[in-house]
Amino acid sequence: MSRPQFDLNNVYAVSSDGNIQKRNRANGALIWGYSDGMGVLRTPWVDFRSGLSNRLYYVDGTGALRGLLDNGTSAADLWSAKTAGGGNSFVTTPAVISGPVTQKGYVGRSDGQIEQFDPETGLLETLAPLPTASAAMPLDPSLDMSTIIDASVDRLMFPFVDIAPGTEGAVVRWCIPWAPTVGVDIKRAPLPAASRNRPNPFSATTWIEYSLPFAGRVSVDVYDVVGRRIRTLKDVSGPGPGRLEWDGLDDQGRVAPSGAYHYRLSARGQDGREIMLTGEMVAVR
Repeated sequence: MSRPQFDLNNVYAVSSDGNIQKRNRANGALIWGYSDGMGVLRTPWVDFRSGLSNRLYYVDGTGALRGLLDNGTSAADLWSAKTAGGGNSFVTTPAVISGPVTQKGYVGRSDGQIEQFDPETGLLETLAPLPTASAAMPLDPSLDMSTIIDASVDRLMFPFVDIAPGTEGAVVRWCIPWAPTVGVDIKRAPLPAASRNRPNPFSATTWIEYSLPFAGRVSVDVYDVVGRRIRTLKDVSGPGPGRLEWDGLDDQGRVAPSGAYHYRLSARGQDGREIMLTGEMVAVR
């Protein structure tokens, strides 16, 4: 599975036979094709650099991490393939921050850990701790900002799918970058117990239950089936289990009609740690 990546003039895509291709965005003409003979596992991450050669980062079919340099009319390896070691493999699209000061990359592993690497050398630097005691598999990441004022990327978000039967996934958000010599990011948000609401389906009132590893502010946004936010619930909770009641009303006090609703629970501790969870509930009037 791979999605095309675009800049102003070019498109980067993976062909069915596992070749990475650069094509002219206007007419689709092939500019170069590259194959390492191993295929491409996920969508390559293209690091678009103004005035400089673009770089591409991807995980190949063997689970190794690779980097490419776009030389304009051809592509070349940035560094030799990097393996996760210990019988593990890399399993997600890499995410790369590029800038005049911070240049770091992040990629998920088959053991549920997230690895930080140096995009220029491919050096594997440090691991985030496992986000949950149960087996969890990371999905493709995204980069985020703690504030829109300076628009600096300093947050990393990874969704996780719990493998254990009867468990649910979660989104874990880290402060980045991690120091290359430190194995634990102290602002990392440990995975809480899976959020759920009871009863579900419900007719009048439902309780959204959660468990936090820290004391902090909790917010739950409720969305209807077309994605409109209809209600926001807030609370301050200590570490451990907690719950918020939704009385089935929107923010204007109107009864929400029968149907499916989604909620997003976010929590932030005083030390900056953050957690985000999602769930679905059904109202039956």
